[in-house]
This record gives sequence, structure tokens and C-alpha cells, in this order.
Amino acid sequence: MIRRNAFITLLFIFACVASWWIVHQSTNNYANLKKAPDNTPDFYMTDVNYISTNKQGKVNMRFTTPKLVHFKIQNRAQYISPKFELITKSNQKWFISSKKGTSKDGINILNLTGNVNIHQPAGPKNSPFTLTTSQMTFYPQKETMHTEKPVTMIQPGTRVNATGLNANLKTGEIKLLSRARGVYEPQ
Repeated sequence: MIRRNAFITLLFIFACVASWWIVHQSTNNYANLKKAPDNTPDFYMTDVNYISTNKQGKVNMRFTTPKLVHFKIQNRAQYISPKFELITKSNQKWFISSKKGTSKDGINILNLTGNVNIHQPAGPKNSPFTLTTSQMTFYPQKETMHTEKPVTMIQPGTRVNATGLNANLKTGEIKLLSRARGVYEPQ
């Protein structure tokens, strides 16, 4: 009888120690999961279509991308083949695309890379305009752009190459920063 009570007591102590060990291990594993690096994605989306409107309800920007990956840190996102259609207050349309893009603080600052293409179709007050570069920082809310990289601007009969640019899409003002060289090609 004493052996049986001793065996049950030992079995109970073993069960308590085993339970404590299991709880301790699972708590440590949960704590390690919570300590995951901040550079891991917290969500992703596919086939994204975003439309922004002004206070009067008119569309002022359309954004599409086949894939968006979001990171909680800095409210940062990565985009594959992002495309923007920006409609200014004066109703001018600008089409912007690239191979990749990243953003911080939502879409307030976008860094576009890889075959960046900015195009404005012909309108009543302008001829068609295309600008290409390898990298461009785009500020959608301000409707401005900046790059230090080489750029090529093409309009009918004119081709301009330069290094660096500041652009205000609201006003259509483009400032070339250095090494500007133009070629006039009569049509």
C-alpha cells in the first residue's frame, strides 16, 4: 500500500513538472512570436484599385498595382508595376508607371524605380509629353516629383536629356537640375 501511494505521489509530481515545462515552453514560443522583426509584412493585397476624390467628389487620382505588400514599420509598402493616373485641378491628366515602387506614410511619399514613365497626353493647351528615368520620388498629395537621376523628355520635334529634375504637375513647371541638352527634330 505504501508503495502504491509513493508511486501515485511520484506520478503526480512528474505530471506537475511536465505540465509546468509544457506551459513554460509554449509561453516562450509565444513571446518569441511577438518579438518578430518589424520588417515582416503585416498584410498584402493583389489586384489593387484605389480611387481618390477631392472635396467636391471628383476623381483626382487612380492607382493600380497587381501586388502590394505592407509593413507596419513606417507605414511602408512595396508595389509591383504601380500605375497612377493623376488629374490636376485644371483637369490635366498625367499617367505615371514604373516596374517597382515603395511608399512611406501611406502614399504621401512614393519612390518609383525601374523604367519610370511619366506621360501627359495632348490637350487643348499642350502637346503630348513623355518623361523617362530610372528613379523618381513622387509626392501625390503635392502633385510634385523629384529625381537626381538622368531623365529624357520627349515632345513632338524635341528631345531633351538632363540629370535631375523637379516637376510640379499642377502647374506643368519642370526644372532640369543639370547637364541639360536638347535636340530639335523638325517634323
